[in-house]
Amino acid sequence: MNEPIRVIRHMLVGLGFGYCTGLLGVGGAPLVMTYLFMDLSDGKEQKVIGTTLCAITAPSIVGMGVHWSLGNIVWPMIPVLCAGSLVGGLSGAQAAMLVDGEVMRYGFSVFLAILGGNTLCKAKAIKFLLGR
Repeated sequence: MNEPIRVIRHMLVGLGFGYCTGLLGVGGAPLVMTYLFMDLSDGKEQKVIGTTLCAITAPSIVGMGVHWSLGNIVWPMIPVLCAGSLVGGLSGAQAAMLVDGEVMRYGFSVFLAILGGNTLCKAKAIKFLLGR
């Protein structure tokens, strides 16, 4: 693919997942991971994960700053959540090097399906349509 077109495509994808991260607080990582699974030709899931983590850092920091300025952060929870996230991130990154790429793709897909199903079930519109 033409390099300037590829750069523009990457920027547009970045714009989309940055917007989702700022709007929803989540969404950037699944979007960029899916995009990278399709874009990277070497099939290394570990590279997809590492690249995703780097790509979502900037919009996460910017989104955090905006939500901080709006008073939308529950500060007493932050130290405990961060401590758990640091330990989980370290152990998860080490585990990623041991797990087969296809297993990781399958696990990621199942995780997103469960998360999406749970969110859908809690949505007021779905409850209304189901008569609950």
